[in-house]
Amino acid sequence: MVAFEGLTNAGWFYLISGVLATTFFIVFFGVLIRNYIKKRTVGTGLLLLFFGMFILANILTNAGSWINASMIFGNNSVLVHGFFQIGSIALNLTSFIFFYFFANRHILRDNDIVKSSISILLTLLLGILAGLMFSELVSEFIADGSQGWGLNQDGMIQYVIYSGTNTYQFIPNVVTALFFIPIILFIFARVFYRLIIIRKNLKEKVARTGVTLILVAVIFILLERAVTVTFTQEVITSNGVLVVGMNLIRILCNIVIVVLAYLGWILPDWLKKAIRGKAWIVKSIDKKKTKPQKYSFISSETTSTEIQTIMEVADP
Repeated sequence: MVAFEGLTNAGWFYLISGVLATTFFIVFFGVLIRNYIKKRTVGTGLLLLFFGMFILANILTNAGSWINASMIFGNNSVLVHGFFQIGSIALNLTSFIFFYFFANRHILRDNDIVKSSISILLTLLLGILAGLMFSELVSEFIADGSQGWGLNQDGMIQYVIYSGTNTYQFIPNVVTALFFIPIILFIFARVFYRLIIIRKNLKEKVARTGVTLILVAVIFILLERAVTVTFTQEVITSNGVLVVGMNLIRILCNIVIVVLAYLGWILPDWLKKAIRGKAWIVKSIDKKKTKPQKYSFISSETTSTEIQTIMEVADP
């Protein structure tokens, strides 16, 4: 294969749009690091890990596509691309583990047994599936490399061409994805439900705005996952217009996710001032009063409102 051989305009658009998205994510991650240095809380640390894994997965996907298209490592470029892509899948799934722990701080509040069971199950599945995909990649490429570097289409991961772009991609078999979909849907359905309840019981304007932003971000996470799963379907991979269009939708969903989730969880000062409020989910202290006030906050462990004292402003 020759560098960028047969790459179409749609293919260049596919690659360049990935670079632009990656640049945005790197800048955004810098903002998150700055916020963590300022706050230094467990919540911001978990948020940093969630977005860090999520963004690194996007970087690996884009880098792998460029390595494959440029053939910078010769025939081994395809193998390198495969390692990058499987690593991207693993990081993306790992990010959900950190998201789950982050959501438990103020939303789900599962007990230790439930948290341990879910995290262990996700970790075991991730380790087993990633190991099998890496093993399949190496064994099949060593056996079939001289025949065009093609993976068995009945395997756990497939090497396919995106028609109309002449770009190639590694995609997990839909059966492989089904191992994780029920668990991820279970987590996000519970988060979504709890956020609706929390928002319903909030009166303070900033708190409601923050929860609303998070709700929309969760919806876009599910939408982005749905779009990504479609890339395992031949009806998409065989149509260049659909490949570019769906990939653009996926990128835009990711941008909306990181922006809305950041605004909702962190609620930067400029946003709080814009909606004339001061706190996130929990109520704020009226600075004109001399005594600290108590406010209600819905816990996942109670069916009625419990009273909690004021927490640090904007501390997730």
